[in-house]
Amino acid sequence: TLTGVAVEDSFGFTLTTGDFNADGTDDLAVGVYWYNSFQGRTYLFYGGSMVNESASGADVTLTGEATSNEFGSTLTTGDFNHDGTDDLAVGAPGYNSSQGRTYLFYGGSLTSKNALAADVVLTGEAVWDQFSVSLTTGDFNADGTDDLAVGAQGYSSVSFTGRVYLFYGNQLYTTDAENANVIITGENPENSFGGELVAGDLSGNGVD
Repeated sequence: TLTGVAVEDSFGFTLTTGDFNADGTDDLAVGVYWYNSFQGRTYLFYGGSMVNESASGADVTLTGEATSNEFGSTLTTGDFNHDGTDDLAVGAPGYNSSQGRTYLFYGGSLTSKNALAADVVLTGEAVWDQFSVSLTTGDFNADGTDDLAVGAQGYSSVSFTGRVYLFYGNQLYTTDAENANVIITGENPENSFGGELVAGDLSGNGVD
């Protein structure tokens, strides 16, 4: 049993798994977006050695940049730099008046740190976009490397049309959302397109 540090942290609100330390055993990432007035945290517990403990005993603790960022609201796992080790993407849709950010932490040698020290930081286009309100992973360009999809349901803040951004793996760098490899925009106002994401080979053609 794993237990949060403080009341109202919402420990366990989001979860994902991956072998983040490359030891051959899956590890657990736990998002806690209510931490410290919605600053948010994500805790990593390495597999093979987990016991009943508090979040304060996590192997790695990642902390949001500032209050109201909602860091840890969304999580996804993938090998985005194609080095054979799972990486962790963490969403903070509340960053900068809900402009939103996504942070990538490359696996292999993760240490406790502030989100600003992430290996890659992706930033939404404008306030209220809620960039990173949803995340998913898939190989969308069929090159054998995991890619990242990021939802921004508040895009066009007056109309909430929504957008989804695709960032191809092995091409990821710190940048703004408008530099994504692919941008898909919702059809109509109030669609909130991108509010939820899932990936899979739904057409059966061998490509996500």
